[in-house]
Amino acid sequence: VFREFRRLLSPGGRLILVENPRQGYWDMSRRSFSPTRCVDFLRRAFFKDVLMEKLPIAEEWEQKNGGQYFLVEALRS
Repeated sequence: VFREFRRLLSPGGRLILVENPRQGYWDMSRRSFSPTRCVDFLRRAFFKDVLMEKLPIAEEWEQKNGGQYFLVEALRS
């Protein structure tokens, strides 16, 4: 999936994802989101300047259920 994102972006293009580990794009990845695995996959797909940051946007009910959101940003090399 990340190599396809790289193919679609022009050089210097920015990929931005906002993800929640408790949810996933089952139709795309067939597995739930893992912030560290996502960063690793992007680096292996030859993205550069891969950044990950936890976002303070989860609702209180989501936080009680372990929900949290991450911003993942990368540049196409």
